[in-house]
Amino acid sequence: AEPTIFTWASFVRRAWELSQATDDCMVMSAAQELQIWESIAAESKSVATLLPGPRHKMAGLAAEAHRLLANYAPDALDRRARSGWQRDAEELSAWLATFEERSKRERLLSTNLLPLELLKIWHGESTTQNQIERQPALRLVGFDRLEPVQRKVFDAWGEWELFESGGLGASAEYFAASDQTAELAACVLWCNQHLKANPAARLMVISSEVGERRGEIERAFARWLESDRTPAIEFSLGQPLSRIALIQTAQLILR
Repeated sequence: AEPTIFTWASFVRRAWELSQATDDCMVMSAAQELQIWESIAAESKSVATLLPGPRHKMAGLAAEAHRLLANYAPDALDRRARSGWQRDAEELSAWLATFEERSKRERLLSTNLLPLELLKIWHGESTTQNQIERQPALRLVGFDRLEPVQRKVFDAWGEWELFESGGLGASAEYFAASDQTAELAACVLWCNQHLKANPAARLMVISSEVGERRGEIERAFARWLESDRTPAIEFSLGQPLSRIALIQTAQLILR
């Protein structure tokens, strides 16, 4: 039989659904949570949240802070543990308290809190009577590290095993260059060295702002890459399909 494969988020959500705890409250989407954080930011009357752009950014930072606290310091979600927070942290604490009060009043649950709620259910600390059936074993693939709350959830689940990444991805090296030109030249020379050792190899180079620097990158490969023939270089800009001319034409025809 084929294995059932979940991402971390879908695994937690599925486990929550199996607990039949969804009758008690509704799990919010990321967009719904962000909307609540934006309303809290607007109500704060802070100078940093007067305009829509900065207010949206501050709401995103608050949502990320909430996620990090839930994953790494869940005890800080209790407002009594934040009594000593000052300045910006004190303001965040007030936002967290408002978020918690509004969620309880409207019977909403943040996705960040699902793992913690699951642990309460599995440890018998929740009022939910339906316990989740423990599946035989979990095999974890693709985790570069396990966050504390993830490890607790897996330990509470039962048997699990983390498959370590192997091959070239098992190690990483870091280098510095004096400027972008030198960095690009060093990258091409590195590719040249590996292609000489294995002409059939296919290499992937990841860079930010590829669209803006495409001409510069192509010229660098043409200049520094030693090859008897024109090297096959493909650029992937990560553009949505809807922005590609052929797809846009097809959409227009369908309309």
